[in-house]
Amino acid sequence: MRSSDSRDEILTPANSPDHWAIGRLWVGWNSQIYYCDSYDPRLGFWMTNIADASDRRNISERAPTRTFHEVRGIWRGSDLKAGMGYHAVDLANGPFEARSVSYEEALGMPVHVGVFANDWEARIAAASAERAHKERCGIH
Repeated sequence: MRSSDSRDEILTPANSPDHWAIGRLWVGWNSQIYYCDSYDPRLGFWMTNIADASDRRNISERAPTRTFHEVRGIWRGSDLKAGMGYHAVDLANGPFEARSVSYEEALGMPVHVGVFANDWEARIAAASAERAHKERCGIH
């Protein structure tokens, strides 16, 4: 039996909080927003649609930045600073609008809520999420 090799370890936001792709939100080729929940060195990245958890996809190591593009401006929990104001957008359920939140509120946001320091980036993300929602629901 072979010993565990760190190169075989599945990376997650818990064990790799500063990873460039894991734990981040991405817009897929289909305009849907996905959360990169893990990386398996044998298979690649796992992306889960934030609006439909049954839509979980295994993608190649090259797909992030090529067919998936990072939602820009999102701050993760470790990036947040006390005393600052933030803007939050529910990217999965709507309403697709930016709202002001405190540092304490920002810390407790679920993964499908994007937290932004900049109102403009929050509004851009809200518009993108609304477009994705309309496409998913067949609304024109």
